[in-house]
Amino acid sequence: MKKYLLVSVFGALAMSWQTNLFAAPYVRYEAHSLQGKKAVVSMQKALVKLKLLGCDKPASWYYQSAIHGVPLPGIDGNLSSNPLCPSFTSTSKLRSTWAKCASHNESGPPSDIHFLPWHKLYLVHFEKIIRRFSADPTFALPYWDYAKFPTLPDRFQARAKGSLYELARAPSLNKGQPISDGALATIHQESTALNDVVDYETYNSQIQRGLHDFLHDYIGGTATTYNKVYNQIVSAGLMGNVPSAAFDPIFWVHHANIDRLWQQWIAENPGQNVTVEQLNSNRWPYRFFQNNGAPVNYTMTQVINAIKAPDYIYDNQTAPATSAKAEPKRLVEHAIVSIPLDAVATSANPADVTLNLAHEKLLVVDKTTNERIVLKLNVAYTGKPKGRYEVYVNLPEHVATTSTTAKDYFAGAISFFVNDREGKGGEKEFRYDITNELATSKQAMRAMRLTVVKTSGFPEGSVTVKKAEVLYLN
Repeated sequence: MKKYLLVSVFGALAMSWQTNLFAAPYVRYEAHSLQGKKAVVSMQKALVKLKLLGCDKPASWYYQSAIHGVPLPGIDGNLSSNPLCPSFTSTSKLRSTWAKCASHNESGPPSDIHFLPWHKLYLVHFEKIIRRFSADPTFALPYWDYAKFPTLPDRFQARAKGSLYELARAPSLNKGQPISDGALATIHQESTALNDVVDYETYNSQIQRGLHDFLHDYIGGTATTYNKVYNQIVSAGLMGNVPSAAFDPIFWVHHANIDRLWQQWIAENPGQNVTVEQLNSNRWPYRFFQNNGAPVNYTMTQVINAIKAPDYIYDNQTAPATSAKAEPKRLVEHAIVSIPLDAVATSANPADVTLNLAHEKLLVVDKTTNERIVLKLNVAYTGKPKGRYEVYVNLPEHVATTSTTAKDYFAGAISFFVNDREGKGGEKEFRYDITNELATSKQAMRAMRLTVVKTSGFPEGSVTVKKAEVLYLN
């Protein structure tokens, strides 16, 4: 939890942002609330119709889900015959707008900077389609706050047997059982770590590779069962596999919750959100569809404008004070040190290395200022990438990572919820705000102990930390 107050939430937002936000005509409610349940019913009605539309129709359930990802015939699954989309039996039939999730780029430079904005607009356009086909003019996507309501919303469960139910999920969730105590502890651990982050790039990285990826894997489950999108038996359900994730209706309420947390973060960290320059550093296509099937393409500037003025709010958003204050200056990032590594973490052996550091900015870590220290890791995976690895900074040798004391040294997670169709392996960048963890250790930063522990996933999988960088933000 933040142990200092960076800026006051109230009165911290500019008047223009306040006016746009709280004039929004739609409200997204938690799925277990009275209003949220009404939205879930509308979503259920609309999906009945969308599943009957041919997969060539942009508004159809198949087409909309395939925008995020879709198995490729001849590479994924058993799609020489495709019961969900009979015309899609070869890669030559792959539509140009399918498999375009920004955070699952299979080639070229990493596009993860687009994770939060791309999914925001993806949800916005799907929401409009549901609004039309449900004939509910007030419809807004419900969100699932799993931290407060650990059971799957009723109409997604097996007993409902409606258009929102999906067999290929964790059986316990489908039976109406709550998220396990261990998984809830992980959700709270990730949420607490996110409270420390004050720059967009780190927040975008931590929420994606932490809370987001963890819930995808947990909801998908570990069972091996028939995956109707792959048309064969696979493990990890629809949600645990990138190409089929968006075909599970729970995908949308999960991502609405991720978006809700981002909206909260924007309010608490004015002036630090994503910029057009960041999006332009690795441009990505934002191609979606109106509820009548008309295509929509966004420039990076239009993406930023859409973020600033959404047409919805969340039920628990707090309106800023009426008096506006100037936004604080944007934090500037400075590289301090870069250290090549070859630290391997497996189920049997955690990675445990000491980084030798010597820099004036690291000698005193003061939580009362706006100065922040960020750790950036370049991590490669081999074998089956699914699983979770936890990163700790200056964890005392006598403290077990499973103890309550360890949470004060927890920086964040490493996970590879990736679209590696052929198991080639790969490398990604992870960022963590470690200012509070450094202050907790109460030592001058001439050295830093880095511990990476595998906590779940296939036992044969591993990751290798290839490089560690320390960044200074002020």
